[in-house]
Amino acid sequence: MHKAERERRKQLRRTVKTEELLRAEQELPASKPALEAVFDWLDQKLGETDCHDTLHLTLEFAKLNGLDEQRLCVWTEKYGGYCDCEVLANVPDTNPVFRS
Repeated sequence: MHKAERERRKQLRRTVKTEELLRAEQELPASKPALEAVFDWLDQKLGETDCHDTLHLTLEFAKLNGLDEQRLCVWTEKYGGYCDCEVLANVPDTNPVFRS
C-alpha cells in the first residue's frame, strides 16, 4: 500500500470518528454535565444499595432534576444501560461523547 493510500485511509477513519461523535452529541437527552451528574449519582447510590435490575435510580435522578425520563431511558438502553448498574458500567464507555 502506498503512503498516499495509507494517509487517505487514516483521514477517512478520522472523519468517521468525528461524524460518530457529532451524532452522539446531538442525541444526548440532556447536557453532558447533567449526564455526568447521573453517572455520579448512580455511583454514589449504588455504593449504598444494590441494583434492582431496573432504572429506578436513573429515573429518580431524572425526576429530581427535570430531565425527560422517556428520552433518558431510550438513550441509556441504546448504549447498553438497561438497569442502573449497566447505565453506570456501560454508557460512559460505549458513548463516544464520554470516551473522549
